[in-house]
Amino acid sequence: MIILDGLKVPLTGRTFLSEEDLLTQLSAVQNSIPETIRTAEKVLSQREEIIARAKQYAQEIIKSAELRAAKIADEQTIIQQAEAEAQQLRNQIQQEIEDIRRKNISEMERVRRQTQQEIDVMRQNALQEQAHIHQESDQYADRVLTDLEQQLGEMTRVIKNGRMHLRQPKGNSSKKP
Repeated sequence: MIILDGLKVPLTGRTFLSEEDLLTQLSAVQNSIPETIRTAEKVLSQREEIIARAKQYAQEIIKSAELRAAKIADEQTIIQQAEAEAQQLRNQIQQEIEDIRRKNISEMERVRRQTQQEIDVMRQNALQEQAHIHQESDQYADRVLTDLEQQLGEMTRVIKNGRMHLRQPKGNSSKKP
């Protein structure tokens, strides 16, 4: 995991994350989007199989109706009625196919938008976290440099005092009781 592999900042409870690793992870999420689309296409292909079976069933019904009509060729009204029923059935099946196709396209577009929104949110969160970590690292560096500056100031004061002490005449220090 990116967080567990990050560099721990002592005494802060913070962890530095590798920008490259974080962006790689985001890229992997983005690359998984086609898998979601393939899943939607699989659902679409199953629906098309059902539609194909329905078409075949409709064709069988139409064929059956046409065979019946052929057997009673002299009764023109029955033939016309069968053709009308077949046409009505064709129209109904065609409408159902079109409805299913529209629903599938709509669902695929919804899944695509949702996935893109999730990626955008993840990217925004990562960028915010990166900015936050950068700010905290700057603050940490400033504290360390301030401490170092104070220590160097103290050391400089000690050195100046030592040098002043060394510059004092030697005779004054030996006369003390």
